[in-house]
This record gives sequence, C-alpha cells and structure tokens, in this order.
Amino acid sequence: MKTPTGLKRDRIRGLIRVLLATLAGLLFMVPATVQAGKLRSSLIETSNNLRAVDKQVKTAAEDFGKISSNSWQLMQMTAGGIDETYLYINQKLKAKKGKYSDNLKKTISDFEDKNVKAFLKGIDDGKKQAIKFSKEWKSVDDNLNAALKKLDGSLDDIEGQIAKKKNAWFKSKKYKAKLKTYEKALTELRQKSQQIQKTLKEAQADNPPSPSQIEKNLKIGPKSTLKELEDLAAHSVKQMLKEYSENNKSSEGRQRKFREAGNFSAELKILKDWAEEADEMTK
Repeated sequence: MKTPTGLKRDRIRGLIRVLLATLAGLLFMVPATVQAGKLRSSLIETSNNLRAVDKQVKTAAEDFGKISSNSWQLMQMTAGGIDETYLYINQKLKAKKGKYSDNLKKTISDFEDKNVKAFLKGIDDGKKQAIKFSKEWKSVDDNLNAALKKLDGSLDDIEGQIAKKKNAWFKSKKYKAKLKTYEKALTELRQKSQQIQKTLKEAQADNPPSPSQIEKNLKIGPKSTLKELEDLAAHSVKQMLKEYSENNKSSEGRQRKFREAGNFSAELKILKDWAEEADEMTK
C-alpha cells in the first residue's frame, strides 16, 4: 500500500506525462498552423499595400496637376524677370547713348542699382521655388512607385502560395469556384498596377524641369555677363517654357487616368473575404 507521499509523487509524474504529450501534439501542429497563417498574413499585407497604393494614386492625381500648374506659372514669372533685367539694362545703355552689343563682356554688377537688385532677387527666389516644386514632384513619383513595388511583391507572394495548393483546391467542390474568383481579383489587381505604372511614366512628360535644368536655364546673377543675360532672355528660358507648355497640356488627362485606375473597393472586399477563410483552406 502506497503512502500519501508516494501517491502524490505518482500524480505529479502523471501530470508531467500529460503535459509532455500535449506539447508533442502542439509541436506536430505547428507547420500546418504556420502555413495557414502565412496565406492569411499575405492577404492582409496585400490589402494594406493596396490601401497604400490607393492613397498614393489619389495624392498623385491631385498633386501632379497642382505642382505642374504652379511650376508653369512660376517659370513664366521668372522668365519675365530675366526679360525685364535685359530690357532695363538695355534702356540704361541707350539713355547714355551706349549700345548693348558693345558691352557684352561687362557684368550685370556694372549696371547694378536698386531695380537690378530687385530683378535678380526675384529671379533667385523664383529659381529656388521652382527647384522646390521639382523635388515635390519627384517625391510624389517616388512614393507611388514604392507603393506599387510593394503591392506587386505581395501579389507575387500570394500567387506563389496558390501554385502549391492549386491542384488540391480545384479538386475541392468548396473552393474550386471561389479560387477562380480570387485568381480573377489578383489578375485585375495586376492589370491595374500595370496601368498605373504606365500612366506614371506618361505623367513624367508633364513633370517640371529637374533641379539641374532649372539651375542651368536660370543661372543668372551679378557676375553674369550681358552676353549670358542676352542668351537667357532670347533663347534658353523661352525654349524651356515652350517645351514645358506643350507637355503641360496633357496634365488633365493624366489626372483622370490616375483617378480611374485607383478604385480598389471590389478587390479589397474579395481580399477580406479570402483572408477570413484562408486558414481553413490551407489545412
């Protein structure tokens, strides 16, 4: 007959055996749980990436048009400042019976007064603002590209997981029809992503001049020669404005394309429904 101490020891050993058996069972279950959780996590991640794309598309549709318009107006004003500086110095020379062509090697500082200083400050301020707009455009472009890249990566991930289970799901009465719906949604998402990328490339034709172009075409200051001022007033700035004006005409159509491509409500609902049964599908 066992003593109370012996009975207590047996109970403890029994509990330990039960715990060990339970842990062993859990360990065998882990791979299936991870697999199920992976698909669900990928679907949730794709939904989040899709919402990020949606946000960036709406931002692009609004900001590209605004930046394009503001840049165009600013460059017109800055080009006007260069023309005014040229005309003003030309008039000063004429007032003294001088010729502009005879003074091409002289610098703007040789004719500097409060009006010339004001013109140069306006040009410099305009140049800085134009560079700011150019960088803002690039930021919108970069953010949308990054969001699209993440979305495409998550779509690749889901398609890879489908490929491993596709045969089994097509043999299932429960999942065969659903899988067709899910795959169709993925295909449509891929097509929309490609359309947005295409529109984004087209929109790059509307973008303001780069900071380096702005620096080059608006490079004017007290040490600039009258020859450099004349060249800017007569050729460089006008050509830049002509090219940008032609590209700017298509801006409104680009904005409409962005808005049309950015409607993902149907796909988001399908991804949500799929995520809710993903664990069951991958058992």
